[in-house]
Amino acid sequence: MNDYKRIATWGIEVVAFLFAAFGGFLTRIAPPDQTGASYGVGILSFLVLIVLLIVSALARQWPSETHRKRWIAGGVVCFLLALPGAVLYYGAWEQNTYSYPPEQPMVRHVRASDKDRTDLAQNWARQHPNEASPADLEANLPYEKIWKPESIARANRRLLLTYGWVVLSLATAIFCLIEANAGSDKKNADETLKPNAV
Repeated sequence: MNDYKRIATWGIEVVAFLFAAFGGFLTRIAPPDQTGASYGVGILSFLVLIVLLIVSALARQWPSETHRKRWIAGGVVCFLLALPGAVLYYGAWEQNTYSYPPEQPMVRHVRASDKDRTDLAQNWARQHPNEASPADLEANLPYEKIWKPESIARANRRLLLTYGWVVLSLATAIFCLIEANAGSDKKNADETLKPNAV
């Protein structure tokens, strides 16, 4: 039982460190709360923990020296998978979120495209062309009456799925490369402990 607690505590600490690293970058770029981000980020934390435990279990099962190249290859492949995910997420972030309030932006909110506006929002934009930005629309109309619900749901899915893609592929790349480097550290430590041959 103590071993389970030790492994769980270690895994949770590593995942918490990963989300807190680089000034909390992964947490700060999470989709806005309107997407149900707290749920998505919570589930993603569990998935990252599961990936960590899988990589760790495989590393214990495979001798590090013989599988070091595989860990490196796995890390590189996951890193390369993260690159298009990062580009797609950045595009989704730019296209499907906006800063609010307009005067002094403090938070990001989810938006859909202009063609997915409701009739009420379309009429407002026609009558007030200088106040037709998403932030201006929200300042003058109820948020839920600006875009069609299905288009907001589509934007939410896009944000959550691309964010999950980025975080899982980056986390897997990091864990694989840590295992690859840990194997070489173990070998170096073993060699320094050997007595010098005379």
